[in-house]
Amino acid sequence: MAKPQTIDELFPTGAAPEAGPTAQEIADASKPAFYPKAASKAPVSESMIDTMFPTGGPPDPSAGDFAGTVARGAVKGALRDPPLVGGAMAGFRVGMPMALAAAPFIGPAAGAIPLATTVLGGYLGYEAGQSASGIVPEEEDPRLKPYFEGGTTFGSSIGTAPAAFFLPAFGPTAGRVEELASRGVHRDRPANRVQSSAT
Repeated sequence: MAKPQTIDELFPTGAAPEAGPTAQEIADASKPAFYPKAASKAPVSESMIDTMFPTGGPPDPSAGDFAGTVARGAVKGALRDPPLVGGAMAGFRVGMPMALAAAPFIGPAAGAIPLATTVLGGYLGYEAGQSASGIVPEEEDPRLKPYFEGGTTFGSSIGTAPAAFFLPAFGPTAGRVEELASRGVHRDRPANRVQSSAT
């Protein structure tokens, strides 16, 4: 029967064999806290969620939040789009007299002048509107985003509605439409017709 080898025979250098990791060391190494990346991706425990949000989640927006979001969107729309429309209309009004003055000299080519001034005015108005609307931040909450966009559309529609009838929204002639409308209503009243027939 062969004699078993000794340590010195197995390891001629005399170095003791290195012991492997213990079961506890392996268990500790597998915990997420041992690896920073694993710890950052580890799921949040239920107790932490309860601490952060006692009600079980972020609070629902209130009626004031909805109203404020719509108002902010309306301001953004009113600042963003009317300058574009106003700039295009101003460019057209400037270009028409220029085209009439240039028509005897350049003929039909003068018709391109109002087009060019309209495009230029619209572009300048667009840039001005984008800069002005930048003061109103975008809504980040997905629950309030639709209300913000609805307010933006409302503000843009109110600001640009007069342009559909080529009516000025600003300036000294902006109130003429309201004045004429109020006169028409005033004249149609029965009491006014009685007074006018009596005189």
